[in-house]
Amino acid sequence: MSVVNRTSSPCSHSASEAVAMWRRSTVLCATLALMAVCTAQIDDDCLDGDLRLRGGEKEHEGRVEICVSGEWGTVCDDLWDRYNAKVVCNQLGFNYSAAIAVSRAHYGEGSGPIFLDNVACSGREERLTDCVHNGLLEHNCGHHEDAGVYCQPVEEACLDGSIRLAGEREVQNEGRVEICNQGQWGTVCDDRWDRNDAAVACAQLGFLQNGVSWTLILSKQLLVERGVDLDIVCLDSALPP
Repeated sequence: MSVVNRTSSPCSHSASEAVAMWRRSTVLCATLALMAVCTAQIDDDCLDGDLRLRGGEKEHEGRVEICVSGEWGTVCDDLWDRYNAKVVCNQLGFNYSAAIAVSRAHYGEGSGPIFLDNVACSGREERLTDCVHNGLLEHNCGHHEDAGVYCQPVEEACLDGSIRLAGEREVQNEGRVEICNQGQWGTVCDDRWDRNDAAVACAQLGFLQNGVSWTLILSKQLLVERGVDLDIVCLDSALPP
């Protein structure tokens, strides 16, 4: 049986050499840690010009971030307006008709590089990088100026001329008349609004009885008494198959 001398070092290096090796390994570890921090936002799956929204409560709102060379960065809010927001929402696949530009890091400050500044879109561009801007990394901004957008959710998109009944209500055959124009919902003014207009609206929505649309126009007093915001009631609640 061999006996191991535990008092001797199994290493052939001197004490000074061992200390030097320890220092080198410490520097190496520190360098690796720094690399991990610096590359935290690298994403091999993103392509140049790709966009994403961060910091919002829902997927259709947030701080605008853009991918350059596999790295995500932010956009400065100088000259940031609804035309820029429209391009962002359109590129991301959201309804852009009522896009809202948000500034001053409303959705929180980002990190990493600020890639774009003084972005000036016409609203017709397909991608944000198609818009006029200072050039990559040419800015005089801090992350407290990160730009953001609020887009309409895709499910709220609509076809021109379609109508709906909106407002707080317990049944589906009454409500405020809203009409779609250029993908955006809006209301109808009540000037000259009468039973004939309401009948057309109810018929378009499919509330029919024996081929006739029966309607009731609520008076303003009745609206107040009911405590709801309604324009019409379609008396027949039967929907078409």
